[in-house]
Amino acid sequence: SEKPENRPSFSEIVAVIDHFLTTNSLERIAPLQNGNYIRNQPSNDSIVQLTPINIYKSSGINAEYGEHTTLEKKNQQQNHNNTRKKKTTNQPTNKTPHPPFSSKPLLTILIYFQTIHTMSREFLSSIKVEDVAVKGREVVIVDAADSIPQILNTLVKNNILCAPVYDKNSDKFIGLVDMLDLVTFIVETVDCVESLSSDYSKFLEKDDLFKRNSAKDIADLSKRNRMVPVPLGASLLEAMETMTRNSVQRIPIMEVNQKGDFVKIHSILTESNVLSFLAKSAPKLDSWFNKPLKELGFHTKKVISIDVNRPAIEAFRLMVKFRVSGIPILDSEGKVLANISARDLRAIANDQKMFHYLFLDVGDLVTHIRLSEPTAKTVHPSISCSFDDSLSKVIAKLSAAHIHRIYVTENRLPCSVVSLHDIVTKIVNFDN
Repeated sequence: SEKPENRPSFSEIVAVIDHFLTTNSLERIAPLQNGNYIRNQPSNDSIVQLTPINIYKSSGINAEYGEHTTLEKKNQQQNHNNTRKKKTTNQPTNKTPHPPFSSKPLLTILIYFQTIHTMSREFLSSIKVEDVAVKGREVVIVDAADSIPQILNTLVKNNILCAPVYDKNSDKFIGLVDMLDLVTFIVETVDCVESLSSDYSKFLEKDDLFKRNSAKDIADLSKRNRMVPVPLGASLLEAMETMTRNSVQRIPIMEVNQKGDFVKIHSILTESNVLSFLAKSAPKLDSWFNKPLKELGFHTKKVISIDVNRPAIEAFRLMVKFRVSGIPILDSEGKVLANISARDLRAIANDQKMFHYLFLDVGDLVTHIRLSEPTAKTVHPSISCSFDDSLSKVIAKLSAAHIHRIYVTENRLPCSVVSLHDIVTKIVNFDN
């Protein structure tokens, strides 16, 4: 109501919600049908499927009593059952069984899920962010005045994908520059030159072409690389929430002075660091990490891809257009052959014929990179999974292969993709 006097008070609203949660059960608002809970709808055309009750069992829920089965609770229940067996020997067992978990009040179910999620949140909150980032490695920094070739050389030489940009004039860090920023710059340059000259290949090979632009010009050119620091001593959960909230793949961990200003970069935390830590900490995480992707809300979605016979520059154009760092390469039947990513640019960055390679078929470019640097980490095979694979298994695959995405396939046909950022976001937003 627009009239304040007609609006319910906060306590009245709470009372209504409390009444609903304590007097309704899951089966009352979502009757069981064919193993799935469905909401009552006036038409079968709008049925919404909910999670089957059997997934609760694998989470440690006692489906008969609706409780989290700790060892102490199991022992108490076993003693209780033994006592009941002695008393009921040779007596008819016509008593009504205990209500199933689905009959428990909604409030009980909500408290349970909040409890199991709190377990992971408390664990992630207890870990300091600097303990997850790579230790013992000095942070590589590029100067704001460094040219494009200098930036490429720095990234290639140190085998890194990103570096903070420091401006001596302002005595501040002004952003980050990564491989996707460089890919964006190269794609924009190629497109501009193509529109200006028919003999663009010779023009692109000029030595001074990239020297006109500096790190200051291309920092976060891809719009996916903002510098959003967290203070030294922050929790891993806080860092993951920062990554999710700002849609970034890495964040600087910075020392803070007495005024609360960020003054020095201690290290950089990446989503790869986070996934590696989660893979090693699997036993300490919630049991829902062992659930299949399809039960955790990962669904089919369009996969941006490229045909093996298309020019490599088109693959990089797709990355820039859709703001992704990698895409699958498909054969004539639409099956996944390989993967190409922004990091692959490092393999040809120091080659004078770099632009020549960009106009090769993408399949030929990937073959060239693999043959020229068979042991380098610049190229990674495409690794796939299915919606039936558990989240923990997917995390283990990504961590072991040091890759940023995994393709969900059916008969080698890509039907979805799961990135490191998707997983971090899913963990942070699990309770939503």
